Amino acid sequence: MAFEKGETVVLGVIEYRSGGVADAARLQAVQRDASGSGQVRDWAAWVENRPPFNRPGCAKRIEVAEVGGDIVGFAACRHGSHAAGFEADLTGLFVLPGHQRTGIGSELIRRIALWLEADGLSSISVDVIASNPAVGFYEALGGEVVSRWYHEVPCVTMGISGGQR
Repeated sequence: MAFEKGETVVLGVIEYRSGGVADAARLQAVQRDASGSGQVRDWAAWVENRPPFNRPGCAKRIEVAEVGGDIVGFAACRHGSHAAGFEADLTGLFVLPGHQRTGIGSELIRRIALWLEADGLSSISVDVIASNPAVGFYEALGGEVVSRWYHEVPCVTMGISGGQR
């Protein structure tokens, strides 16, 4: 079997599960490799509600995708949103480059949506750099730009409402 240069190939079964503090170092590595940025979140602090992410009583969830025991992507979400009219915030969605465009991101979002729905919530916001191809991904899920802003680069806040699974 021949593969084209740049073709995405997932070898192995993709397994999904809830993530937690024990995954923090691997989540940071995935975020760094997926985003190409040296700036990564302290996921242990985020999960444990430690500064600067301390929001007592705020429900949070991480969903992880693994292939062969290796984390290849994850989504993190919390109740509450800074965007008016939205009930939750997608804090991060990261999928390693070799596993993008395979449905992993969509499945992670679906799993987050099911968690939110079980908690009676139906809308979510996400902040994205305006030039990031992820804008198209969120638009394909029904997301719409609800605000534009600037933080070192042009950014947008996107919102997805109701039943996006």
